[in-house]
Amino acid sequence: MAFSAPNPATATTTATTGAVIDSALVSRQVQQYYLPVYAYLQSMYDAHAGRCASLAATNTANATHTANTAGAGAGGSSASSSASSSARLPPLLVGISAPQGCGKTTLTDFLIRLFQRW
Repeated sequence: MAFSAPNPATATTTATTGAVIDSALVSRQVQQYYLPVYAYLQSMYDAHAGRCASLAATNTANATHTANTAGAGAGGSSASSSASSSARLPPLLVGISAPQGCGKTTLTDFLIRLFQRW
């Protein structure tokens, strides 16, 4: 997104820092940049969660099968420990690469706030 100078008609100055904020510019950034990135990352997270759930189901089924073939006493605990360890998803790592001053920190702060709602 190209840099735009604040429009005097929509710009305001913050009381605490004196920074000039153009509400029209911020609105465009949110609508055209932040929300599409959020939607993409949400779809990536949903796919990640689906893959992890499939893997956990496969591991649980394999552990249960192993427990049934090895004997009832030895395998019951391995199946339950496998199921409990799969309750938390491994992290989905995301990299953001862009030139200095283009809003990586602002985007990251925005995404953190959106994802914390879930």
